[in-house]
Amino acid sequence: MKYSKTDISTFFVWLRNGFSFGAAWLTILLTALLLAHGRASVHTLTLAKLLLFAFGGALLFSLWFSPFPFKKMRFIGRLTGFFITFSAFELLFFYLSGIFTADGTTVLKVLSFIGIVGICYLACVLLDRFHFAKKGDVYTKKLNDYKSRGS
Repeated sequence: MKYSKTDISTFFVWLRNGFSFGAAWLTILLTALLLAHGRASVHTLTLAKLLLFAFGGALLFSLWFSPFPFKKMRFIGRLTGFFITFSAFELLFFYLSGIFTADGTTVLKVLSFIGIVGICYLACVLLDRFHFAKKGDVYTKKLNDYKSRGS
């Protein structure tokens, strides 16, 4: 499959924007959490992990949803691939960060995390199937009507 410069450029723009948004948002959340617990500083290693997590999420999102590398894949396929790879990345990150290896972490907590991800996935699929598909049909009909009047 051939990729245009625009496809590859779109991928890198999405990667840059996603990383910037994710890093800023996660840094704000971490800062608010630390301030709420009376801590006024962030460890450099914690910040580096946070930035790595933001980059990984942005990379996975850009891979699955930009025109590069899955040019012909439909939305549900992209969404499924993203949810599977991002959930695995998240679990690995939580494990390596000590969140799921701390005392008191049980299989039930990990399964709860997977359940929450599954519910979010199901909500996205249902929204796509019932709401956005209908909107797309309406817009397509209006576009076809407009094209037929112009001919």
